[in-house]
Amino acid sequence: MIKLLVIAAVVLLGFALVGAARGAFKDGFLVPLQRASGPKVSDHFVALALAALYTAIVLATAWNLGFMRDEGMYFDASKSYAGWFEKLLSADKAVRATAFEKAVVDAHWSPNSEHPSLMKSSFALSWIYLWKTWPEGLIELFHRSKLTYPLAWMVAGVAKLAPKLFTEESASFRFPGMVAGGLILYFVYLFASEVAGRAAAIAAVLLQAALPRPFFDAHLAGFDAAATLAWVAVAYAYWRGLRSMGWAIGAGVVWGLALLMKHNSWFLPVVFVVHYSWLAYDVLRARPGGPPTFDRRLRRLPVPWPFLFMGMFGPAIFVYGWPRLWFDTWARIDWYFTFHARHDYYNIEFLHQTYFRPPFPVIMVPFLVAATVPLATLLAGFVGMAARWRAILAPALPGRVAHVEDDRRTSFFLVFNFLLPIAIITHPKVPHFGGTKHWHPAYPFLCIFAGMGVVWVGTKLAEAIARRRDALATPRAPLLAAALVLITGCVVAPGALETKRAHPHGLTHYTPLVGGPSGGADLGLTRGFWGYETGAIVGWLKRHFPNGGRVYANDTFHSSWEQLRLDGRLPMNVEAEWWSVQSCDVAVIEHEQHMDEVEHQIWVTFGTVTPKYVVTLEGAPTLTVYVNPKSTKYVP
Repeated sequence: MIKLLVIAAVVLLGFALVGAARGAFKDGFLVPLQRASGPKVSDHFVALALAALYTAIVLATAWNLGFMRDEGMYFDASKSYAGWFEKLLSADKAVRATAFEKAVVDAHWSPNSEHPSLMKSSFALSWIYLWKTWPEGLIELFHRSKLTYPLAWMVAGVAKLAPKLFTEESASFRFPGMVAGGLILYFVYLFASEVAGRAAAIAAVLLQAALPRPFFDAHLAGFDAAATLAWVAVAYAYWRGLRSMGWAIGAGVVWGLALLMKHNSWFLPVVFVVHYSWLAYDVLRARPGGPPTFDRRLRRLPVPWPFLFMGMFGPAIFVYGWPRLWFDTWARIDWYFTFHARHDYYNIEFLHQTYFRPPFPVIMVPFLVAATVPLATLLAGFVGMAARWRAILAPALPGRVAHVEDDRRTSFFLVFNFLLPIAIITHPKVPHFGGTKHWHPAYPFLCIFAGMGVVWVGTKLAEAIARRRDALATPRAPLLAAALVLITGCVVAPGALETKRAHPHGLTHYTPLVGGPSGGADLGLTRGFWGYETGAIVGWLKRHFPNGGRVYANDTFHSSWEQLRLDGRLPMNVEAEWWSVQSCDVAVIEHEQHMDEVEHQIWVTFGTVTPKYVVTLEGAPTLTVYVNPKSTKYVP
C-alpha cells in the first residue's frame, strides 16, 4: 500500500505539473483563489498528492506503534460489524435479506454502540476487502454488475503491483484513520489557498503535517483524526455553500457523514449560527462608504442555504447510516445522547495532581496547547491572526476602522473554528482525558493562520531586502520566493524534528517550551498512557523470553495485546495477565500517577525495586519492565 500511495502522489503531482505548463498557476502563489468555482483542478491534484504522501508516511511508521486501549475495543467491534457487511454484500440474495432483520442487526451492531458507525464500518470494510479477501473479494464484488466491471479490472491490475497491501492485520484496521489524517491536509490546502493563496496553503499543510500529537493520532484505528477531518470538511463546505447552491447541498451531506464519525460534529451548527449572526450584523449595519439603505445592504447578505440542507440531510444520514438506529430509533438516540451528556470522567494528571472528576483547572487546556504545539507554529499562527485583526473584529469596530475582507467574513470564521474546540474542553465540567486529542479540530485553522503568518513575514523580509539592496519597493519574484521558502523552512522544521523525535511515543511528547518530554514529566504532565507502550518492548520480550512467558500487562487492553500476537510482533507463547502479578515472569508499569501504587505492589511481590528495562523518550520514562527473580524463562 505504501508503494501505491507514493505512485499515486507522483502521478497526481505529474498532472499538476501538466496543468502548470498550461497556465493553471498563472495567477501566482500569493493571490487568494477567490474563484466562484473554487480552486483549479491542478490545485486539487496538489492537495491530493500531499494527502497521499502523508498517508504513506503514517503507514510506513506504524509498524512499531503499540495499540491503544480503545483500538482493541474497535478491533473487536469492527470484526462484529464485518460479519454484518458480509451478509449485506453476500452473493446470496437470501443471506442479504437477513442483514435487515432486527435480531441480526442487533447481534452485529451492539458492540461499542456509544460511538457512531462510519469509522468502525470503514475499519470493517478495509479489513474484509483490503486484508482478509484481497484481491478476490473486491474482484468478485465488482464483477456482479456490468457497471462495475472496470473497477474489477482495476483491482486486478493493482493486485499485480501489490499482491499484499499490508504487512500486518492491524494496518487494515488503522488505514481508514490514516486516510482521514491525509484528507485533513487536502482540506487545509483548499481552504488556505482560497483565503490566502497557494504559498500560504503549502505552508499551512506542512505545518499541519508537522504537529506531533495529530501525527501520532493519524496512526490509530480511532476517531480522532476523523473528527478533525469532519470538522474542517464541514466548515469548508458551509463556507463555500454561502456562495454556491451545490456546496450548500454538499454541506448537508458532509455534515451527515460527520455525525456518523463522532458526536462533536453536533457542535458545528453552533459555529455556523454564531458566524452567520456576526456576518449579518456586519453586513447590515450602516458604515461610511457603504450602501446607504437597509434594503441595499440586505441584498449583499449571503443567503444561508447551508442551514436548510444541513437540517434536511444531516439527521437523516445519521439515522439511515447507522443500522443500530433502524430499530427502537428514538430510544437508542436518547441513549446515545444521554451516554455522552453523562460521560464517565477518566483520570488525567496535570501539574502533579491526578483529576478523577470535575472541576478541572481552566488553565489546563490552554497550557497543554502551548506545551504540545511547536512554538514556531503558534507564533506564526498568531502573526497571521494579528495581520488580519481588523477583519476578525470588523463588527465590533467602528465602520471607519473595520476592514471588510469579503462577504463571508472569513477571518472571523477561521478564528472561531480555532477557538471553539478549545473553549468547549476548557470548561471545568467537561471530561478531560485522552491528552490533547479532543481539541485537535482547532489545529487546521491555526495552521491556516500560520500559513498566512509565514507569507506575511516572508513578504516583509523580501521587501526589506529589496529596499536595502536594490532600492525597490516591490521585491523581484526570485527574492520573494527565496524569502518565502526560507521562512517556511524555519517555521516548519521545529515541528518536523519534534514529530520525528517523538515517534512512536507521541503521547509523551512535549515541546522545548516546557523542557521537552523530560520537562513534561518533571512538571507532572500526563504521558505514555492507555496501554500502547507495550508495543515498544516486543523486541526485548522476544530476546529475553525466547521460550515464552507470562506478562502482567498493566494498562494494555486484552484485545490490544492479542493484536500484537496476531500481527506476529509477539509470539503466541508470550501471554498476558491482568489479575495476578505473582504468577507472571514479567510486569510492566506505565508511568501515570495513579499507577504508582501498582508499581509498589510489583516491588513487594517480586522483592526488587530494580527494573530490567525502561522505555524512555529523551530521558522521560514511559514504561518500566520488572522481571520476577523466580522466573525460569528469563534469558539474560
